[in-house]
Amino acid sequence: MGFKLQESESFLQKRLVIKTDGRFLFLDQDEILWLEAEGNYVQIHTNQNQVLVRSGISTLEKELASNFIRISRSTIVNINHVREMRPWMRGNYQVIMTDGTKLTLTNGFRDKLNHLIGIPLGIRSGTLS
Repeated sequence: MGFKLQESESFLQKRLVIKTDGRFLFLDQDEILWLEAEGNYVQIHTNQNQVLVRSGISTLEKELASNFIRISRSTIVNINHVREMRPWMRGNYQVIMTDGTKLTLTNGFRDKLNHLIGIPLGIRSGTLS
């Protein structure tokens, strides 16, 4: 018995299929922490490793699930792996990932994140105790 079309589509929607070093990798999108553009390449960061792919970040962005958000021209994060955000300089935010990596949300990309999380950034609503 083979996969039904629906099961196959569901499987591929959860995976990012990339070609690197002459082979195809099937990356579970839930395991991807963030992606970082490096010229004509993109470095894909997971908990286990990093994969360098010859592709533009915009091309990969189209293949990602809705829980991925661009936070700068060169960085896309999996919102499920964001641990904390802190106000930073000049309207930017520091984004702290679950693995401790610190990334920068630039001012020009705040609106998209505002829409996703439903909390306008720049408004402080209290303190944690």
